[in-house]
Amino acid sequence: MQQDLESVQRGIQRVMESVEEAREYIVSAAAHVAQAREGALQAEKTAQASEIESENARQEILSERISATCDLIGQLSSLKAQFLSLVEEALTYVRSAAGANTKTDAAEETVALALNASESLVREAMAAASKAREEARHAQYTASGSLEMARKVLEDIAKHLDWLSAEANSIATGMGASAATPSECVHLNKVVTMESFTDAVVQYSRLVGFFGIEHVQRNLLSVLDNWMWLRRMCGKAASHVNEAVLHAGDAELKAGMVRGYFTKPSDVGVPGDPHGIGADSNRI
Repeated sequence: MQQDLESVQRGIQRVMESVEEAREYIVSAAAHVAQAREGALQAEKTAQASEIESENARQEILSERISATCDLIGQLSSLKAQFLSLVEEALTYVRSAAGANTKTDAAEETVALALNASESLVREAMAAASKAREEARHAQYTASGSLEMARKVLEDIAKHLDWLSAEANSIATGMGASAATPSECVHLNKVVTMESFTDAVVQYSRLVGFFGIEHVQRNLLSVLDNWMWLRRMCGKAASHVNEAVLHAGDAELKAGMVRGYFTKPSDVGVPGDPHGIGADSNRI
C-alpha cells in the first residue's frame, strides 16, 4: 500500500514537472512570437520609412528637373525677346537707309538741274551722293540678311519652347503637381547673357539627360551663336546707316548750294549770284 502511494506521488510529481515544462515552453514560445511580431512591425516601419525616403528623393529629383527646365525656358524666352528687339532695330536701319536714299535721289536731281554751277561743287555733291548710296546699300543688305536669319532662329526658338513646355508638364505630372507656365519661368529669368544661357543648357542636360541630348545641346547653343552674330550684324548695319545718313546730308547740303544756279543763262551775272548783283556792279 505504501509502495502504491509512493508510486502515485511520483506519477503526480512527473505530471507536475511536465506541466511546468509545458508552461515554460508556452511562455518562451509566446515571447518568441512577441519578438517576431515586434520584428515584423519594425521591418514594416523601416520599409515604410524607406519608401517615404525614396519618394522624397524622387520628388526632389523631379523638382530639380522641373526647375532646370523652367530656367532654360526663361533663358530661351528672354533670348527670344532679344531677337525681337534686334529685328526691330534692323527694320529701323532698313527704313533709315531708305530715307538716306530718298535724300540722295533728291540731291542728285537738284545737281542735275543746276546751270553754270561750279564743277568742283557739283563733283563734291555727286561724290557725297554716291557714297551715301553705297553705304545705304550696305546697310540694307546687312539688315535684310539679319532679318532673314532672325526669322529662322525665332521659328527654332518657338519649337524649342513648345518642346520644353511639354517636357515640364510631363515632369510635373510625375510629381502630381502643375508645371510653371512659360510666363512664370520668364518672370524668374529676366536677364540673359552668354554665361547664364550656357549654364542653363548645361544644367538642363545634366538633370534631364536623355538619348540625343548632345544634339539638343548643339541646337540650343547654336541659337546663342546666332544671337551673337545678329548683334554684330546690327552693329555693322548701324555703322553703314550712320555713314549713309551723314553723306546724304552732305549731298543735300551741297545740292542746296548748287540750287543757287537755277537761273537762265541770260539772267546770270556772276556764277553763284542768282540775283545778278555782280552783273550790275560790272556795268557801273
